[in-house]
Amino acid sequence: MTLYSKNGSIPKPETDGTEGWVEVSDPPVPGPGEETVWWCPPGWVVRPVEPAPVEGYVWKWSQSEEKWVDYPIHTDPPAPPPPPPPPPNGTITVPAPLPSGNVTL
Repeated sequence: MTLYSKNGSIPKPETDGTEGWVEVSDPPVPGPGEETVWWCPPGWVVRPVEPAPVEGYVWKWSQSEEKWVDYPIHTDPPAPPPPPPPPPNGTITVPAPLPSGNVTL
């Protein structure tokens, strides 16, 4: 199958008809425990599959080191709720008690 890429895009079997598409080689077949991915540059790369998850960490591929690197997940504690607003003019208004007994309106 012929594959095409434009401006480093992930190769696909057909173009959209615009100029700039180039033919790329077929992806290499990965071995056991490997996967093939497209990087631009250099193109097709065979690398180890992502390691199993580790609690508190996230795996990211380092292209410069050509290996998976684990990064700690930083979680900030939740912010405390804001204090209540001060009463207007520094006074507190208390509602009047409700009348008791029969009330005629």
